[in-house]
Amino acid sequence: MRTQKQMDGDIPDTPVEVIVDLLIKAKGIASTCATVPEELKSHLQKALDIASGLDNYLEKITTKESEPLAELYKKTMSHNWDQVFEEGKTKFRLPKECITGHVEGQALKMLIHMSQAKRVLEIGMFTGYGALSMAEGLPEDGCLVACELEPYLKEFSQPIFEKSPHGKKITVKIGSAMETLKELAATGDQFDMVFIDADKNNYITYYNFIMDNNLLRPQGVICVDNSLFKARVYLKDTTDSNGLALRDFNQFIANDPRVEQVIIPLRDGISLIRRVSLTSTHLLSQDDITDDEVFRGVKGRFILDRMRLDGKVAYVTGGGQGIGRGFAHALGEAGAKVAVVDMDQTKAETVVKELLLKGVIHGRKKELLCDPSKPSQFQKLATDLLSLVHY
Repeated sequence: MRTQKQMDGDIPDTPVEVIVDLLIKAKGIASTCATVPEELKSHLQKALDIASGLDNYLEKITTKESEPLAELYKKTMSHNWDQVFEEGKTKFRLPKECITGHVEGQALKMLIHMSQAKRVLEIGMFTGYGALSMAEGLPEDGCLVACELEPYLKEFSQPIFEKSPHGKKITVKIGSAMETLKELAATGDQFDMVFIDADKNNYITYYNFIMDNNLLRPQGVICVDNSLFKARVYLKDTTDSNGLALRDFNQFIANDPRVEQVIIPLRDGISLIRRVSLTSTHLLSQDDITDDEVFRGVKGRFILDRMRLDGKVAYVTGGGQGIGRGFAHALGEAGAKVAVVDMDQTKAETVVKELLLKGVIHGRKKELLCDPSKPSQFQKLATDLLSLVHY
């Protein structure tokens, strides 16, 4: 069995692709050797089936990419990058394998949603597949700043960005990434998520500058691409400069007391890095730091986190319309169980359906009928509310 990459003559680009390539070679050797037991050949084939089927399965089962992303991927993969370099349009020979791709793109988009990021910094854009994937996960007023060295890549990606309703969220800064980072730091910019996918030898430099200049928000996340780099970060005989640079980077992060990390073995590896809690004593060595709840937060939670209403019950009178409807949505989004109270049962039921559709009502739905002009109805309302509290 040959994968599409082998048929196209491409070099394996991820640890799984390396394994598949080696298994194909081992199977070929075994098939020509009469002394190899059939059981071993069977095990080789099974291992090959498992390894070679993984990426195809992930592609198939992952949420489909948008039309602009599909067009951008096709345009990138069919482009003659060698010719572009030879014509002097790019400073470097750019391999099409630099593209983020469908599964990783959707993973980044999912991280944007999960972290509720509004501002994203990307270091190394290539043709913009990752940037557009993340932009699709940002809210309407979100923004993504992409640092890219090659002016040609901005020209290449811009027509696709303009076709997408999310392309307007992307600002491409051309030039040295370090110079752009210095400009952003000078203006006090901060980001909820940073995605690093650029020159591997400078990963530590980029990371240190981001952390030292607080370009990452206190609860922000740094994502780093290629952190497994074709398995070369953990193979003992590695001599590849990029593999060695990423090995050093991974170890540097592991030794940094300011953060914690996990490497997800998706494609060529994605590192997720977050700041540790301020309750960590090794971060409080400076004598002039007042170690109290103002600094740490109450029980380690920042003030906006403490404004959540999880576990609370809110009943909104007149919640079937107007400002009451708005409060019902807002309180539900903040985590409260919401009872929608209104004289008009139909309107109350409609608002409850809205909240259920958004996923902000926990447990059973609740709409209550109450006419404020009739005191007798308040006793029934109180009973219904108590049942909601204890639900």
